[in-house]
Amino acid sequence: MNVTKYEVERRNMDYSERKKQIKRIRVSSAHQITIPQKFFEKLNITDEVYAEFTGDAIIIRPVQEEVDFSKEIIEDMIREDVPKAYFAEEFEKRKTAIRNSVHQIKKDAQETLDDIRKNGYKDLTDELFGDLNDGK
Repeated sequence: MNVTKYEVERRNMDYSERKKQIKRIRVSSAHQITIPQKFFEKLNITDEVYAEFTGDAIIIRPVQEEVDFSKEIIEDMIREDVPKAYFAEEFEKRKTAIRNSVHQIKKDAQETLDDIRKNGYKDLTDELFGDLNDGK
């Protein structure tokens, strides 16, 4: 069973902290629920979610579409004249590297968004790039 980072954190929370992560939701006569705004924003839910039945619970997860870079990887490998004997192995290696990079970018973006929601937005443009204007 894959245990997510959140599940590990949840198990280590005391009851008062866990209680903040739990919301009682009314089910309509049409069997519909409304996802609390805080949860909706935290998970960056758009217009679809996955609902997984586990036997004693329903887990709702946002749909995260994977972008497929296979065509671009193959074009690069052909241009680089990667030998046929290594083509499949190299393709999988590159595809995994891209998937890991995209995952890290999403994670970093989520952490930044969480920080902005918690601490407010601070424009760091001058702090990061101010020295570029020094030569004018």
